[in-house]
Amino acid sequence: MKAFICSKKGQTAVEYLLMLIVVVTMIYTFMGKVKEYFFAERGSCTESSTSFICQFEKMYNNQNFRWFVIKR
Repeated sequence: MKAFICSKKGQTAVEYLLMLIVVVTMIYTFMGKVKEYFFAERGSCTESSTSFICQFEKMYNNQNFRWFVIKR
C-alpha cells in the first residue's frame, strides 16, 4: 500500500491530462480567431471589418481601378 501511495505514476498522468486540456483549449481558441479573420460572409463586410475577405474586397473592387486607353 505504501508503494502505491508513494508512486508518482498517477501524479504524472494527471499532469499530462491537465496539460492536454490546456493545449486543446488554446487550439480551440486560436482556430476561432483564425476562422473569424479568414472567413467572413461576403455581403456582411463593413468599413471596420478586419477579416481577410473584407480587406481583399476593399482593395480589389472595381471602384478602385483606373482604366487607361493605350494607343498603338
